[in-house]
Amino acid sequence: MGNLKLSELSKKRVIELFEQYFTENFPEKLKFNPTLIEYNDDNVKFGMWKHHGVLNMGSENLIKIYENMESRFEQNKTVLKKWDELIFELDKYLSLAKKTGGTLSHKVGSMRDKQIELRNNFE
Repeated sequence: MGNLKLSELSKKRVIELFEQYFTENFPEKLKFNPTLIEYNDDNVKFGMWKHHGVLNMGSENLIKIYENMESRFEQNKTVLKKWDELIFELDKYLSLAKKTGGTLSHKVGSMRDKQIELRNNFE
């Protein structure tokens, strides 16, 4: 990731990152309607209602937002994979408990259903 350039992203994606940057770092400035004007691999030019001019910031601010989002996405994928493994093991145990006529099958089934619900809410 470390060598990402804004020119590698779509304009729509850069606009989303720009909006995310202000939402996370300067929510009080959103009322001044920060608007992306143009960008390149080094700078981002934007305007705000209050300033009546063009402002600049380094593109690394948006790249950092992008990399943080990608990192969270990768972490979520890892969590979901582990969750799927847990649900699979609960399914196996539930099947075994039902075959042996064990009284735990209801509790295991309930646990599995709760894990499935939590996993789906996490996505």
